[in-house]
Amino acid sequence: MNRIVKKNQHKTISFLLLFLFFSCYGYGQEQLPELVKSVKPAVFKIIRYDAMGYESGGTGFFIEEKGICVTAYHVLENSSQIVIETLDESKYDFDSIIAADKKTDIVKFKIKNPKGKKFSFLKITEEPPQEGESVFMIGNPSGYDFSVTSGIVSAIRNKEHGQSIQTTAPCGEGSSGSPLMNMKGEVVGVMSYVKFLTQNMSFASSANQLKELKDDGSLRLGKTNIIPLSAHKIDNIIDETDNLIKNRQYDSALTALFPLLKYNLTEMQQIKIMWRSGSCYYLKRDYQNAYAFFDRTIDLLFKKTGKTPEMVFIYAESLHKAGMCQFYIGLKEDALETIEKSIEVSKAGYENDLIRRELYISMFQIGYYSLGAIKLQLGDTGTACLNFKLSKQWGYDKVEHEIKEFCK
Repeated sequence: MNRIVKKNQHKTISFLLLFLFFSCYGYGQEQLPELVKSVKPAVFKIIRYDAMGYESGGTGFFIEEKGICVTAYHVLENSSQIVIETLDESKYDFDSIIAADKKTDIVKFKIKNPKGKKFSFLKITEEPPQEGESVFMIGNPSGYDFSVTSGIVSAIRNKEHGQSIQTTAPCGEGSSGSPLMNMKGEVVGVMSYVKFLTQNMSFASSANQLKELKDDGSLRLGKTNIIPLSAHKIDNIIDETDNLIKNRQYDSALTALFPLLKYNLTEMQQIKIMWRSGSCYYLKRDYQNAYAFFDRTIDLLFKKTGKTPEMVFIYAESLHKAGMCQFYIGLKEDALETIEKSIEVSKAGYENDLIRRELYISMFQIGYYSLGAIKLQLGDTGTACLNFKLSKQWGYDKVEHEIKEFCK
């Protein structure tokens, strides 16, 4: 008899716990629309320009009514001009850095506010979030301004550079620097980066780090005095980055390349800087930034007539790596088209450029293998096998496993 009573008690308690969980969850979802309305005016869009005038974006938010702002460090990095645009489409110029820390990927700055406007602002949480806690964010992913996404805290990661919050809330390009908020509308993190694995995982730098944020002196924006450099000296600096890249000193190579963008460059110098910057980010596995630079390289070469053999090679490799970047960030169909174009350009280069013939063979090997791998993921085993076999024909022995496994 006691066993039956205890069993019924366990069932009742389990039911009540489930009811309580879904009631709380439902309440959280019901209050989210009102919460979003109240916090949205404190979030803004960041428009940044690099030294060549290329535009890109990010997200930030106010933490004080007088115009003190927060975003991710990498959003402002390598910028020559920054403008923010608020929800009401008003625009304000960047004023100065208050504190910045590259390791935690957080920066605090202020904007120019000559009329003394009082801005809506967000409160930083006093309590760190718990695993499983509901969170949401407002960002500006790829032109879809002030978009709201939600999820839960998947994990709290403690690393050398500080605490990081892993979340299921989707974070697209343009949403870096967005506030990750709890269901009280308090900031628990600053969106930092996304890992594209079997499932996309978003990470935010813990907002607790804002309280003790100090300026590491590494982020300085705006115009600086330009030291005169001859075209020959610029060429030498570009060529010297080859050794830095070979020695895996990617940040040093980027540090050498970016200041050159302030000069009056030749067309080939621009192409090489874009291409090598893309290669640095690619090798750092920062595929979003890598894709941006390869895309610029492709744009510079696409309409170029009378390409030199060197230009053809850069064009082919930029297409190939841009395609791989598209694959890594989840744009598989686009990746197929870009890699196929790379192979098409490589065929012309292979026939006419004896000096780089071995490099083109390597591109054929990896290009066809990549097409096969993507087709396989898309469920097209027949076309995948065809590409795997083409990769093998060009001497890629590592494809043997895929041929045995999928092409029986």
